[in-house]
Amino acid sequence: MSDLLERLKAALADRYAVESEIDRGGMATVFLADDLKHHRKVAIKVLHPELTVTLAADRFLQEIQIAAGLNHPHILALFDSGEADGLLYYIMPYVAGESLRQRLERESQLAVEEAVRIAVEVADGLGFAHRQGVIHRDIKPGNILLSDKHAVITDFGIARAITVAQGERVTSTGLGVGTPLYASPEQATGAETLDGRTDIYSLGCVIYEMLAGEVPLAASTPQAVQARRVAETPSPIHPMRDTVPPLLDQVIGKALARLPADRWDTAEHFGNALMTATMDATPVARLDLALTPGLVTATRRPARRLLKWLLIAAPLVAAAAVGVWLVNDRLATEEPAQSGAPTAAVREVQLTQGVRAFLPSISPDGGQFAFGIVEEDGGIRIVVRDTEDTQPEKTLAVVDALRSLDWLPDGSALVLSGSHLGQSGYYTVPTTGGRLQPVAGRVFSPDGSEVLQWERDWKHVLVLSTEPARADTAGRAERLDSIPIAGDYWTISDIAYSPRGDYLAVATGRGMGDAEIRAVSRDGEDQHILAPVIPLPYSLNWRADGRVLYYVRFLYGGTVLMRIATTPSGEAVGEPELLFDVGRRDVDITPDGRRLVVQNVSTGVRIVRLRRAGPDSLHVEPIPGTDDAREFFWVSPNGRWLAFIREGTLGLDIYKVPIEGGRPQRLTSVGTIWDFRWSPDSEILAFSARWQDTMTVWFVPASGGSPTPLAGSRSHGDLSWAPGPLMYRKTNGSFWVADSLHIRIGDELLPLTAANLNRSGGVVEEQGRPFVTNDSLGRVQGLAVSPDGRWVFTWWERQDNPGQWKISLTDSTQTLVQPDARSRIYWPETQTPDGRAVIWQSENEFVLIPTEGDELETVLTLPEEPEYRCDPVYTDSELSFVCWEILGQSSDVWLIENFDPHLD
Repeated sequence: MSDLLERLKAALADRYAVESEIDRGGMATVFLADDLKHHRKVAIKVLHPELTVTLAADRFLQEIQIAAGLNHPHILALFDSGEADGLLYYIMPYVAGESLRQRLERESQLAVEEAVRIAVEVADGLGFAHRQGVIHRDIKPGNILLSDKHAVITDFGIARAITVAQGERVTSTGLGVGTPLYASPEQATGAETLDGRTDIYSLGCVIYEMLAGEVPLAASTPQAVQARRVAETPSPIHPMRDTVPPLLDQVIGKALARLPADRWDTAEHFGNALMTATMDATPVARLDLALTPGLVTATRRPARRLLKWLLIAAPLVAAAAVGVWLVNDRLATEEPAQSGAPTAAVREVQLTQGVRAFLPSISPDGGQFAFGIVEEDGGIRIVVRDTEDTQPEKTLAVVDALRSLDWLPDGSALVLSGSHLGQSGYYTVPTTGGRLQPVAGRVFSPDGSEVLQWERDWKHVLVLSTEPARADTAGRAERLDSIPIAGDYWTISDIAYSPRGDYLAVATGRGMGDAEIRAVSRDGEDQHILAPVIPLPYSLNWRADGRVLYYVRFLYGGTVLMRIATTPSGEAVGEPELLFDVGRRDVDITPDGRRLVVQNVSTGVRIVRLRRAGPDSLHVEPIPGTDDAREFFWVSPNGRWLAFIREGTLGLDIYKVPIEGGRPQRLTSVGTIWDFRWSPDSEILAFSARWQDTMTVWFVPASGGSPTPLAGSRSHGDLSWAPGPLMYRKTNGSFWVADSLHIRIGDELLPLTAANLNRSGGVVEEQGRPFVTNDSLGRVQGLAVSPDGRWVFTWWERQDNPGQWKISLTDSTQTLVQPDARSRIYWPETQTPDGRAVIWQSENEFVLIPTEGDELETVLTLPEEPEYRCDPVYTDSELSFVCWEILGQSSDVWLIENFDPHLD
């Protein structure tokens, strides 16, 4: 190799000072050099001579220029290329750091959130290149560089250039491109046409290795690897490593599908799915994944640690998504009570505790419920319990994976979809105990004679007879019909039989966009819309009397159970009505509409106060009165009060306690809180909460009182009000500055004060202006205003330079504080008393960002474990930190009775 180094030095001496070899791969050797003209370090990759002799050099150099046009933060640029002394080379920036291969050789496995972050960044780069028509063809850890914790893809377009330049000589020499351990099945079989889905498969192999410590379907020879890729499905990671969420396992499994048509259609979709599956999934995340064809979600147990850098995207959505709560109409007291309200009060009962339960399903008579339990070895135990807790728990089966769980109409057996003894499909198991028996689907007709399933094209409903499934040919049901479902849509999300069995309710739509529920006659002749919905609904349940269809959909700030009155022939009567927020996707209702079971997944936290106890130690003390707090809170500007979110019977609401702890005082009664902030004088709390079908900014006195709305605000949250004007994000994506706020009571227009808020019948009005609009400049998320009201600090996804920005409210001057800092700084915290700096939490460090100048200072470093999210507090010149500390997660089943106020 020294000969190659000396040969390269001599060949490029007029332009580059080649220093040393720094890496060697399957196709090229990498050398470090100085660019003599531009005075910069570069990496020169020289193709191996034995590979070079198989290439048409001019064609290789022509093809490689395609990669030179790729300009993206996660793609390593191509500076130059050429031929010298018979050597083919190309030149790229020198990236300080290491390759992912070097990292994996050192550590074998990476933390879940770090592996996902790397994969998401690679998917981002791949998505950009694919849109330009460029496929990488050789994604592997050695072609992913880690620079300042970020992933950069190298060698883009090289595999394509080699393939084209080799032409017909590839077959004769036996020299191919791509790496067998990461090559897709279509690469392994020599497919002539490849698209971006081959890169998605390879990236799936990479993240599989980052999490499992080994590549999927490994073997001793490249030929054996290729044979397994064509014939086998990779084992799930969760049984090997229980900190990998099963939902993330399914996302990766979809990327590793043998057929390209069964994979994620774009790298962006794959990246988004990785993010949403790893965080404590919001309703949007769960719904987005649940509606993906071929990905039927199972357990919702979130990752052991949250993706900190994702919190900037939705500061309070995670809290709003957790738990079961009822909508409280206290803010709409002007509306008369609905007639037909039940005489019995709504009743909520926790049926399980600490068993990691998921997919609850209630028996038709409401007397029993079934659910899955995640075992320590990764298996799923299916159990049945009595809702009144009068009979012991009964285990019916243990399966490898569980995706759905339902009861037969007569209550004699459970129907499940999942994997058992390595075979995926639909099964039944008697509720009295017995063996699993395969069946052909899971949506049974009322008399049990027919069963439905989705056709692979997601445009038809397949109807099969269950009679053969009950005989010797179990699982091979006779095909009765294939009903085409009308409409312009991408997918079917759920199906339900009407009680008479003559109609189907079918939910169709375009992902998270427009959707509808159709009533379709059993013969397919009569099809009409029951309800237009945004986005796709799921968990369709037609009540036994045929007069109500229940379904679940996402609404601002939560996932809600809806009802629509129907006729037996599937005609809608009136408009859909909201019942209550269900918080989690897994909902099942008895046919009579009187009982409901729902999964409640929550993250246990406690609020503590941290003080320095020495140079390298912290004193941690819980704050009394904050038991059962959710993950988000704010300290009042005067440092005296702590406002936090707590979940009660009526939902998520704001409470306050003294900063030293004490008896909590409830300030709101709205059932859904999206975001909240203290006023500069610590006398008022502004918060975002749902009002009918949208989100609105409200104000409530910190001393207690009735909330008052801000007229026309339609806010999505992201509030800032410390000090100066109130700022918030509107539902149209723009950020709004409320320069002045007044409360109108009748003809009086009064200053907004806590005392005036306590006067009834008012509405808050504003004089305001847009601060940043949701246009081509990109999104802004998270706001912190400087104490003098001159500057706003925000994360801004500017297309030209994303990162943390400081923006003047007086002359619109914009200053980049930290470039591309989304994954490092994720939450604006507070300001120092002298107004000279803003404090941000960046990973596990608190950093001072000055309002004048750009020199950063670290003031506190938190331990890696446990995980903290903190708010700095200044009291009597002492700096301390109020933090929430993650204690663990729970997943239990709740029973709700009399949930429908219109039930006759």
